[in-house]
Amino acid sequence: MNKEAIGKSHAKVIFLGEHSAVYQKPAIVFPLPQIEAQVTIKPIHSNESEIESKYFNGPLSELPTSMTGISQLIERLNELLNPKHIKFSIQIISEIPLGRGMGSSAATSAALTRAYFAYFEKSLDKQELDNLINVEESITHGNPSGIDAKTVISDQPILFENGHFTPISFNTTGFIIIADTGISSNTKIAVDEVHNRLNYHPELVKQEINQLGNLTEQVKLTLNNNDIKKTGQLMNDAQMILSNLGVSSFKLDHLISVAKANDALGAKLTGSGMGGCIIALCGTLEKAQLIKKQLLNNGAKSAWIQSLNELTSEAKQ
Repeated sequence: MNKEAIGKSHAKVIFLGEHSAVYQKPAIVFPLPQIEAQVTIKPIHSNESEIESKYFNGPLSELPTSMTGISQLIERLNELLNPKHIKFSIQIISEIPLGRGMGSSAATSAALTRAYFAYFEKSLDKQELDNLINVEESITHGNPSGIDAKTVISDQPILFENGHFTPISFNTTGFIIIADTGISSNTKIAVDEVHNRLNYHPELVKQEINQLGNLTEQVKLTLNNNDIKKTGQLMNDAQMILSNLGVSSFKLDHLISVAKANDALGAKLTGSGMGGCIIALCGTLEKAQLIKKQLLNNGAKSAWIQSLNELTSEAKQ
């Protein structure tokens, strides 16, 4: 058993296919390896294990209900690896904001699971890691799609289609900027909004959902052909549809306008909408840094830059 063990994971964003994926259309999801969640486990001389995070500090037995998913995951990990109930401290440090569609809970669960297995010097394969992440996700999100669990442990973009996950690679350069509105999104409310519109205007909404799926198919080609200008246009088209579906917001629209006013090739919301984040696309790091600065100057709570070229390598073992 190690004296100290560290587990890491990272954020994710949906590049294209929000909401249409609910209706069996494809979605493309990007890992964000630079935006990390890290869990450190250390021995502790105490009668009870403790947890340290920005949301709670104290004994595991006193975890708030908002962390029930983490509590249940720890219980499962102890059953698997810690039958003698050895005490230790768990430190969670995450750069991923909660409730923004960036996979915060899944990333924390992945990092925690990896730290546990490292601490007890046990091997961990991807299938078992995925299963354990979903212990937490099924509590936090009820009936998760699995997108978060798969992408926060992936080194490659993922195509989600008809319930299946396929790592994909493409030949493209450029950068995406992710900007946080500072407002939490609620997936259930946003999904229900689209569903209600589908009930009231079935033909129109069905057409828009199909079009989102078509845009995702086109983006697979433009990314592979390194056509970032066309990719940006498709992002703008997707945002128009998402706005028509009622899942954009004043703050999302504002940040999208700021990005486009500063020469982003395309910009759209990412995730369920009604809050959360936007993503913007540009061709150079210099331009990405300018857009990031302007977004922060115009109300974004946080912003990050991800190189698309970094996501083109083969999946790491």
